[in-house]
Amino acid sequence: MINDIRKAVKPMLHIAICDDEKDFVQYLTDLLNQYSKETGRDIKITAYYDGMELIEKYDTTVDLIFLDIRMKLVNGLHAAERIRQMDERVGIIFLTTLTQYGLEGYKYQATNYIIKPLKYARLKSELNKFVERSQKEENPFLVIANDTGKYKAPLKSVTLKPTTAI
Repeated sequence: MINDIRKAVKPMLHIAICDDEKDFVQYLTDLLNQYSKETGRDIKITAYYDGMELIEKYDTTVDLIFLDIRMKLVNGLHAAERIRQMDERVGIIFLTTLTQYGLEGYKYQATNYIIKPLKYARLKSELNKFVERSQKEENPFLVIANDTGKYKAPLKSVTLKPTTAI
């Protein structure tokens, strides 16, 4: 019965959009809301307008990042490098109008790479694939915070050592 409940309940998907074009962020938000209505999956959307903002305000509960490569202050490739230091599990889909960055994006374990303009059919396909993969993996994690930021650590990589009382 518990497994049936787990299958019926769709966990909320937390998606970050990082793009310096505010019109595109709104467009992608509208597409994600359309996907949410069609699939019945709750989606929380967090918008960032530059790679530096994403790095500084990164929330380790994010499941997937739509990340523009070309931005003014900190580009998407540098932001992805820093995000990977904090969270090796988050999905990253690079967005750009420039095809030459395609291979470079995969250095950061990109989920995929989409050339703008983004159409709804492509978004829906990518989200369906991402959700399917995520459900198969389902790896619990701990969020560890220190003075340098918050980091997501898979539970399977955490080793507990017994301590002795003095």
